[in-house]
Amino acid sequence: MIIIQPKGGLSNYLRVVFSYNEYAKSINSKLLVIWKVTESCNGYFLDYFESVENIEFIKFNNKNYDNIITTGNGHEDFRSNFLLLKPLPYLKYKILGMISLLNNYIAVHIRRTDHVGLALKFNKFTTDQDFINFIKANKKNNLLYVATDNKKTYDFFYDKYKNKMIFKYHEIIKINYYNKRARHTSLEDSIIDIFVCVHAKEFLGSGYSSFSGIINIMRNIKYNLKS
Repeated sequence: MIIIQPKGGLSNYLRVVFSYNEYAKSINSKLLVIWKVTESCNGYFLDYFESVENIEFIKFNNKNYDNIITTGNGHEDFRSNFLLLKPLPYLKYKILGMISLLNNYIAVHIRRTDHVGLALKFNKFTTDQDFINFIKANKKNNLLYVATDNKKTYDFFYDKYKNKMIFKYHEIIKINYYNKRARHTSLEDSIIDIFVCVHAKEFLGSGYSSFSGIINIMRNIKYNLKS
């Protein structure tokens, strides 16, 4: 049995899980995932997604497993198969409802906060003007979905395109894990952002963002939540 413990945010967790699952299957092995709920990934996989064949999810290493692979990177020899990623029915229908309301739309994922320094360091930063140019180039699409981790960024684009944006910024919620208080948007909101962006007519993500990377991968493989 292959045992992994992903680290990082939601996109890192998903990339690790679904690439190592392909590796496990290639050697006829099961995959055990220790999915720890943290401030960076503030929710448990099975609370939002359907179970996945060949994978067992647990929250804690209560059985003191050793030989655990702890990583935030996908397996170097296997691509993640995100076709196996299926939201639970309640979440699927919520997302499909949003997609239906948006109808013909474009989407952007604007990563800010802690991401800016890294993106600048590797010369991968996507500026506000880059997103504005993308939106101008796609005027034929009626509505705009803005996925972002920064409310100031959302407000900036809402002031410019309020006639195109029908959904408000995700509510900030208080959560309590491991006796720590923090402020986050929910993991559900992040999942919604992924799938709504995947189904947009056109999409522009943030450079050097694994979250945008997953969206682009799912778009490239023609992921369809409706199927």
